[in-house]
Amino acid sequence: MEIERRLMMGFTREVVVKAPVEEVFEVVSNFKHAEEAMDHVTGVEILTDGPIGVGTEIKETRQIKKFEASSVLKVTEYEKNRRFVVQSEQNNLLLEYVYIFKEVKEGTRVEFEGKINTKGIRNRLMKPLITYIIKKEDSEHLNQMKKFVENRSDQKTDE
Repeated sequence: MEIERRLMMGFTREVVVKAPVEEVFEVVSNFKHAEEAMDHVTGVEILTDGPIGVGTEIKETRQIKKFEASSVLKVTEYEKNRRFVVQSEQNNLLLEYVYIFKEVKEGTRVEFEGKINTKGIRNRLMKPLITYIIKKEDSEHLNQMKKFVENRSDQKTDE
């Protein structure tokens, strides 16, 4: 599922999380925390056996306004504590989410790039609207993840 660069739209985000890179990577790359960490995720099911890594498939269900929508995400790159990439293709809409993790003095910097590509004339014409909707839906997920990780870290230090 190669995404052609010339037809791509997308968005980027960056956040610094006050926690070690190992903990931040584990939360982002292990989907078991998605329902707790992100408001709009209502269900997660790992479809493949074994640990999370290249080839892992995850069914994620989200609440989008009044509707529930599910998609299958496939892990296409996995470098522990450094880089994590998932792709999804549904209804001629291709998404690629790239996460890069860097240890910094304050904790962990997470750089995110959401890449969006479409197939078909109708989707190409609707691409700016599709991009707007996805950007609106996912623009806060890093901040939600940051809050979740930092609250977990605080709870660990209180124990």
